[in-house]
Amino acid sequence: MFTNSQRGRIVEAKEKVIKLCVQRFGFTYEPSERSRSFQPETLTALRYGITSESDAADYGYRPAGSEGSTAPVKPKPVAKEVKMLLKGTMAAGDYRGRTVPEGGCLGESRRALQDTEKDGGGGDAEVSNKINANSWQLSYQDKRVRVVFNKWAHCMQRAGHHYADPMEANNDPRWRKTASATSGEKKVAVADARCKKAYNVVGTWYASDRAYQERMIKEHSAELKSVREKINRQTRLATSIVDD
Repeated sequence: MFTNSQRGRIVEAKEKVIKLCVQRFGFTYEPSERSRSFQPETLTALRYGITSESDAADYGYRPAGSEGSTAPVKPKPVAKEVKMLLKGTMAAGDYRGRTVPEGGCLGESRRALQDTEKDGGGGDAEVSNKINANSWQLSYQDKRVRVVFNKWAHCMQRAGHHYADPMEANNDPRWRKTASATSGEKKVAVADARCKKAYNVVGTWYASDRAYQERMIKEHSAELKSVREKINRQTRLATSIVDD
């Protein structure tokens, strides 16, 4: 799977290719500001819910940096001709004495990064996403994990909170009703983190998740080898484009 840094470098490279492509036809193009949506620092951060008591006390179930990060980014206005150049939707043939690339400047940017994914590139391969999602779901339902979930639930009950498992607490609809964490949410989150620690919930859950992933990785070794090669190739291409 791509890291946040690799994905950001690919997006930066694509934007540069698009900008230069549009300039060839006498127009200017400035990409819209990138989304400020929250991204965990690592692929496993928050995978099993809140784990830090101090963060829970300060932010409840909203990790530091996440509040306000999803504010919509207003797209910059784009001239009609530029829109047509981006998608290659003008009449067939040359435009201003230059041949419009197949699929427009967006198509050119994808070819420059050797992109073939349906999401437009920079996204993870379908096989990687399936393994990531399926291992989590299987581990969530695993009997060994359910044993510690049950201990966690009793621990939470002693603290005055009634949830069947950590994700039920994490996804409590009450938390979506306010812009920031309430004192009640923080109390639940702190108890959640404490009970996870008391019964090694995250350790048990992680071990199960990892075991399922390792089994799936072996089953899809050939596909994943191709995915790793693609990630390395696209990262190298993106770096050469950005640094040129």
